[in-house]
Amino acid sequence: MLASFGLHGVALSWWITTLGGARDLALYATAYAACSMVFLPVGARCVEGRRKGRALAFALAAMAFEGLALAAMAFHGIYRLEVILLLEGVHTLALAVVMTASSTVALDLSSSERLMGTLSAQKCAQAVGRAAGPGLATVLLLVSTPAHALLAQAFVQCVCAGLAYGLPGTSVPRHRGSLAGDLLAGFRVKWHIPLERHWTLTSFLVMIPFTPAAGLLVPLKVANLGLEGSWLGACEAASALGMLVGALGVSARLAHVIGRYRAIVVSLSGEVIAFLALGLCGRGWQMLAALGILGISVSTMQLVGQTHRLAAMPSDYVARMTAANLVALQLAGAIGNGLAGMVLPHITVSTAYIACGLLVLAAGTGFSRIPSFREFLEIDPTKVRDYYRGQHGPVFERRAE
Repeated sequence: MLASFGLHGVALSWWITTLGGARDLALYATAYAACSMVFLPVGARCVEGRRKGRALAFALAAMAFEGLALAAMAFHGIYRLEVILLLEGVHTLALAVVMTASSTVALDLSSSERLMGTLSAQKCAQAVGRAAGPGLATVLLLVSTPAHALLAQAFVQCVCAGLAYGLPGTSVPRHRGSLAGDLLAGFRVKWHIPLERHWTLTSFLVMIPFTPAAGLLVPLKVANLGLEGSWLGACEAASALGMLVGALGVSARLAHVIGRYRAIVVSLSGEVIAFLALGLCGRGWQMLAALGILGISVSTMQLVGQTHRLAAMPSDYVARMTAANLVALQLAGAIGNGLAGMVLPHITVSTAYIACGLLVLAAGTGFSRIPSFREFLEIDPTKVRDYYRGQHGPVFERRAE
């Protein structure tokens, strides 16, 4: 599944970069993030009350349709950004369903004692998929065109849809409240829990410079160095391989040796170093090394933090709190991509990377000021499930009335 996402991202980004340039790529990235922000709560509602395997299957089928439409446009030499953005609206709605369902499935199938291992295995499988997609895109762009890569994406997603339909799993109970009401309930609960409130705000600020640095600027840097499209696939594969290395045990080992809080500090430092290196590098292999470091850092940040965060949420609020969190991050991404699109005509890609790295460092210092953040991360994994309800029970009782 994630391999097809990698194919889609590399092929479409390179198609837009070569035909539309930095302006079109910035518009695409901003619109994509804005659509994701709108559609994520819709995706959460689509999953509630339904078997997650079937929800995944229908979402992947919709993505395959969108991939076929884009491939047809590319094969016939039709490049129209407004049509691409319209089709990407279908993609973002389907992706919202996939993200919501896949983010909670580990909680359904694992006990508290095995949650860390299950999430690590899930991250490992995801990293393999993320590496396979760009790797395949690299080969396809080396010997063919973005149209062939988009066609391959549609084929892979059709296969995944068939496999996902029969997945075992639970259904999330349907809530009677409105879509907006459920999303607001997620935000209200997060706001009344100081740890969640400050964590979300800090992540929001970090994601503003992080999103363009990890996405929009990569194909522009490849083009700026005069490299072929296959290098973009190699860059995405390097980042995914870094995430795979982290998921295979480096992240867990680091957290065990120095503690979860220090592991997050180290991973944030790795992200800053990677962005600064991307700004200063002048060769393709240096980009690959920097993106590998970035992948390991992101994997550590996700595994160490998300393990506790998801487990601490009450099961009847996981979907709504997760959707609220993803909406906040997508809003930050839209702001970051929009700002990048505004400044790129006036500065170089290398300068933009250095600025993003310094801004991530400045925003990331907020993690040290999150109330009870260090203490929360050091709670034993077997005792963290439903931690928020145990500490802030009246908040959830008021929202349930």
